[in-house]
Order: sequence, then structure tokens, then C-alpha cells
Amino acid sequence: MPAEIINDVPKLNEQLSWFKDIPVVSNFTQPQCLDNYYQMKMEVTRLIIEEVKSLKAEIN
Repeated sequence: MPAEIINDVPKLNEQLSWFKDIPVVSNFTQPQCLDNYYQMKMEVTRLIIEEVKSLKAEIN
């Protein structure tokens, strides 16, 4: 069934009533997100530093 634009408000409201909320699998707090971000950032930085050292060692 192809998508169609519906300008009929009662029909649109009927279709909206069919929607169900998506269950919450896990809640993340802002501090958890920031902790995860900074942990990943530090890990990527560490990996880059190690790779640069490795490449410099190959050159020498």
C-alpha cells in the first residue's frame, strides 16, 4: 500500500488511534550519556596515540 497524504482530519485521527507506544527498553540519564561519551572519546584518543607511536616506530 503506497503512502498517501491524508487531509481528512477524522480519518487521520482514526489512524493515529491505531498507534501504540514503543515500550521503553532502557532509560539513560544525561550523566550516563556524558560518561559514556567521554569514556569512548578517551579510548579513541588512546588508540590514535598508540597507532601514531606504532607508525613512528616503523619509520625509524
